[in-house]
Amino acid sequence: MILSFSLIMLLSALYVFQINDLMAGSFFIKTSLKKIDSISKENKILEIQSAQIGFLGNIEGKAKELNFEKVGKIKYIQALEGSLATKAKPL
Repeated sequence: MILSFSLIMLLSALYVFQINDLMAGSFFIKTSLKKIDSISKENKILEIQSAQIGFLGNIEGKAKELNFEKVGKIKYIQALEGSLATKAKPL
């Protein structure tokens, strides 16, 4: 009788410890997945920023290579009514 009671108490204690370990593992997995999701989003943002910086740097370098100059004052040419370059009037 005492032996069976002791066995039941021992198995109950082991069950409680296993459930506790299972819950701790589940919590660890959940927090790890949240961190992974957060870091993945941050990584995508950084990749986009890196691509934009590289793209703009390439444009500036190419413009200097082709001897482009910054535009100062813009002058517009007036097109005559009968010319082909005029804008079509809406109906």
